Amino acid sequence: MGNSWMLLALLVLLDPAHGTATHFSTSCNSLAKHASAFKSLNTTITNSTFFPAPANNVPAHAPTLCQPTTVITVPLCRIQFIVKTSDISAITAEIWIPTHYTGRSLSLGNGGLAGCIDYDNLAYGSSKGFAAIASNNGHDGQSGAPFLNNSQILADYITRSVHIETLAGKAIVQELVGSQPSRSYYSGCSTGGRQAFYSAFHFPDNFDGIIAGAPGTDWNNLLGAFGLWESFFGATTNNASIIDEAGWALVANEKLKQCDELDGVRDGIITEGEGCDFRPEELQCPEGLGTGSPTTCLSRNQVTALKLLYNPIYGLHGEYLFPSHNVASTNSSTLSTLFNGQIFQPTEDWVKYVVKGPNFNFSEYGVQTIEQMNALNPDNIATFDGDLTPFRKKGGKVIQYHGQADPLIPPAGSKLFYNQQAFNLGLKSFQLDEFYRLFLIAGMTHCTGGLGSTNFGQDGTAIPSNPAASNVLDDIVNWVENGIAPDTIIGASDDGKSLRAHCRYPQRSVLDGTNFVCTTAENT
Repeated sequence: MGNSWMLLALLVLLDPAHGTATHFSTSCNSLAKHASAFKSLNTTITNSTFFPAPANNVPAHAPTLCQPTTVITVPLCRIQFIVKTSDISAITAEIWIPTHYTGRSLSLGNGGLAGCIDYDNLAYGSSKGFAAIASNNGHDGQSGAPFLNNSQILADYITRSVHIETLAGKAIVQELVGSQPSRSYYSGCSTGGRQAFYSAFHFPDNFDGIIAGAPGTDWNNLLGAFGLWESFFGATTNNASIIDEAGWALVANEKLKQCDELDGVRDGIITEGEGCDFRPEELQCPEGLGTGSPTTCLSRNQVTALKLLYNPIYGLHGEYLFPSHNVASTNSSTLSTLFNGQIFQPTEDWVKYVVKGPNFNFSEYGVQTIEQMNALNPDNIATFDGDLTPFRKKGGKVIQYHGQADPLIPPAGSKLFYNQQAFNLGLKSFQLDEFYRLFLIAGMTHCTGGLGSTNFGQDGTAIPSNPAASNVLDDIVNWVENGIAPDTIIGASDDGKSLRAHCRYPQRSVLDGTNFVCTTAENT
């Protein structure tokens, strides 16, 4: 009841019909003058501006390194601020507080090497009534060069940024509207998914509900695997095994030929790559026959590279390190771009600027490099073997999702992570489901997009047009505030005409007549 009255008071405060919109805009525009309120948090507000209506082409932070402009979709107060984290490091952040603020905050993560403010989801979160918070993670742009010989900027990237932006953001909300958010949420994908679980492990009181998409957990092995995978295609030696886009189209068609119907229907989607025993040998040219033009078959070197790509990675002493690349990834353009004879940029930068030094010769790259990455593991960036007990005890909830066609982070990694948490906590799946659920999204690539029904409100580019579809932001709020956990995620196709229920792990998606249903292994 107390929260309801507080939210009602906030709505009255911000409702133009009550004559207080002018007060809100005035308070917003003068917020930068309230320096003393944020001194203890080492926070300086650099600008605060009230936008009474939607606006296009709004200048963004770091326009030459990230995006030049952004869009504001609802009336709101845009507050830009800097948090000093050491004598040689600082975080640049923004919080957007809409006039229809609901009393909830939404902190946002980053992607890749994470130096760009997530403006798309600032707009999305604020449009749904959240005070939306995002930062540059302590550096601008996607390069890892700022990490070189600077442990403070590296600490911002790995450990501090989401935590600090959230504390400062909540303090700003309190200064503007009179109280801190009644509920706090987080949403991020990829690096943002890793940040989600890092927050749950190390700062369990920060959030009531967390959405973690395609998390880049097991970070060292993930980046390490990409370096090794690309070495199979000539990135560290020669280009004899590089496959062009036409060749990857051949590979994709063969994958579909062998594995598309494993879920009961031929629809251009491999629902679960791990269930596909893909045999690239079927593509090898007969002896003495080249690959031809157009590509009709693959060379022995190319098939060998594929065999390595689609097998797990093991350490120098035979220990399991990381899953294979995702067999269910079939976009030939994406695959030809990823495996083009060049080292994956995040892997290259991490090795050069954190692990080995800028003069490292990648012809020396191998499993031993991955093991060095694991041994270094600064600030436990691996984010794999943590403890969710405090987050669970405080009543926190987690929705994790992962595209089954993800070409960047294998969905098998999310299963391994989920099972590791079950092991750490000593819980069975039905017990883990009480606070943590993993959903595997058939046909979806990295975070969003792909074939089939892959839109469920996971970010501002994936808002479903079909009202029968799920919205994962609504789902996490409903679970935290009303105790109603999502059994499935209902995804919608881009045109909104097709819906599909995506299952929570370890259930599996199987065809029952004309619809996909979720079933446990013993019922399949």
